[in-house]
Amino acid sequence: MAPDGDTIPVGLVRHRGGLISYANQRFCEIVGRPREAVVGHTFDAILSPDEHRRIMDRYAQRLRGEPVPSEYEVRVQRASDGAWRVVEVAVQILGDEVIVVVRDVTETAGRRDRRMGLALLGADLAQARSEAAVKSALRERVGRLGLWGAWLVPDGDDRMRVEFADMPDRGAAFESTIGRAVAGWMGPWLPWFRRAWIEGASYHDDAITEVARFVGAPWEAAVRGMAEKSELRRGVALRVDQEGEPVALLVLRGGWLSEDDLPMVRLLAAQLSSALDNARFIDDARRQMLALEALHGLATTALQQAAHAPTELLLRAASVARDALRGDDARVFMLRDARSLQELVAERGEDPPTFPLDDAPLVQDALEASGWSVCDDLRVDLRGFHGGPLAEAVGAALVMAFDSGQGARGVLFVHAPAGRRFSDEDLALMRALMGVLQVGLSNAELYAQAQTRLDELRAAQTRLLERERLAALGEVAAVIAHEVRNPLAVVFNAVSALRRLVPREGTAAELVETVREEAERLNQIVGDLLGFARPVAPSPRAEVLAPIVEGALSVAAARAATNHGGGRVRVALDVPEALPDVRVDARLLRQAMVNVLLNAYEAMPGGGELTVRASHDLARGRVVVAVKDTGVGMRDDVRARMFEPFFTTRPTGTGLGLALVRRIVEAHGGEVNVSSTPGEGTELRFDIPVDDA
Repeated sequence: MAPDGDTIPVGLVRHRGGLISYANQRFCEIVGRPREAVVGHTFDAILSPDEHRRIMDRYAQRLRGEPVPSEYEVRVQRASDGAWRVVEVAVQILGDEVIVVVRDVTETAGRRDRRMGLALLGADLAQARSEAAVKSALRERVGRLGLWGAWLVPDGDDRMRVEFADMPDRGAAFESTIGRAVAGWMGPWLPWFRRAWIEGASYHDDAITEVARFVGAPWEAAVRGMAEKSELRRGVALRVDQEGEPVALLVLRGGWLSEDDLPMVRLLAAQLSSALDNARFIDDARRQMLALEALHGLATTALQQAAHAPTELLLRAASVARDALRGDDARVFMLRDARSLQELVAERGEDPPTFPLDDAPLVQDALEASGWSVCDDLRVDLRGFHGGPLAEAVGAALVMAFDSGQGARGVLFVHAPAGRRFSDEDLALMRALMGVLQVGLSNAELYAQAQTRLDELRAAQTRLLERERLAALGEVAAVIAHEVRNPLAVVFNAVSALRRLVPREGTAAELVETVREEAERLNQIVGDLLGFARPVAPSPRAEVLAPIVEGALSVAAARAATNHGGGRVRVALDVPEALPDVRVDARLLRQAMVNVLLNAYEAMPGGGELTVRASHDLARGRVVVAVKDTGVGMRDDVRARMFEPFFTTRPTGTGLGLALVRRIVEAHGGEVNVSSTPGEGTELRFDIPVDDA
């Protein structure tokens, strides 16, 4: 081969007897070896073992006369820098010589591979199962193709916002230069972007200038310099659609892009839009599945536990609604009355304030119309909240009313960011949720009613048993009292005769006095028995309370002074003159109060403080009288039995005083309540009805 083969622009090689007999200068440049390292050597010094084996196989096929392509691509490694080059070879056999023409097509092959990678990218995106996974796969694959990618979304009519941007090997340096992250950057709508938004895709051969204009001063020069170094002059912008509506622009920049790539870019845009739609469909399906699972759990709670914890059911329903509707807040508001609302909270403590229903037209619509109302923007909708805890709320809102067997109970409010549109599927899910709530609340009300009826039945049964027991005790007491009174009369007569016969001083007189005292005590017991056995039949009339209380206090103080030195007890009396009249039998009420006051005196043998206070319970139409002492107090087991007949903790008591007190108070339609702490004292409170007149 003549040396003038060095002037041709392609590599030329002659091969004979398994060795290279000639190689021109261009071939030596392609393989990165001097001529002396090529001529006289085999191809296996230049090729990889796999490539050498493939070529030798084809050579053998050709010698056997089998059809073999005369042109194909081969990868060779440059000896000078170790870089692999893709070459296109054309083989021709002339006798015992093989002539090979070699053309370096590395750049063409690389661009072809990148275009193929761009085509495969769209297919790979279809495998993603969420919107985040689609964008993550997009960012990763774009970087592998040597492209700079940016995802831009409209922010108003004249601005665009960068959601994310990736610059291979230069991103950190660029962000360091501008002093902030690229994500969130705001810039103007460029003509290049508007053309892509309208046409679906657009190519620009000077994307550097366009991006510099988007970034603006004072970073424009820095952007230009870094883009030039990264060979990012060319670019394409493609529109991304979701559910048939444009939502974003994907901007790709790279040195290998050309206008011929627009068909591939349009295909990528369609594949990306389809992948996002599929991901959203899968995400919606997954969200619906989770919402249905949560709804099932809520229904189970409504059927099994709502009767015991309706508040927890409502708050859990709010949480389910917030997650299912992708809202950022959900609250429950209860109707306090026909014209006011109050937020339902989980914390036990001070109740949240109420606010007028007139301040919440959106709630009124839900309560008065079809059970729900929707607002796309609380800032401009006149039905928004004019007061209460949601007065400053912005964004979209959905309000669903819920009720029970007793009518409307409240509303569930779901708040979402501005731009959110609640779909028919959202409303259907909320209707199902409201149905679950209605069942749960109805169960709670039925349970409460059943519990009330059960408590009433138990109380009636207890009263019936108590009356039967008291009736039996009364009969026994009457018989005993009658049988004891006759011998007592004889004893009293005998004591009177003995006092006249025995001297006034001496042992005999003391014994007679002892017999008299014990007979008096026995007579008092008989009197108590008769009083307990006698039915309480009050004759109520309007009375002023103060004289009754003062009279009872005087009697009790006198008896206490006689029995155990009641003068050491300090008495505080507080009965306001403005108290309304009470409808009572003054004699019976005075008797009941005397018994209570005597118990209080006896609980303070060493002295103490006795407080008698009366107050008006306007809501219940009662006057409450409280008698409080600072005595020894009572244990819980004693307090539980203190009204039982014949139960007493004192050696000389009959256990009938407080039992009679309760009978008298209940006969007047009142109640008796006691609180006591051992070592600190006891407070007994009983209420009596106010005179209606």
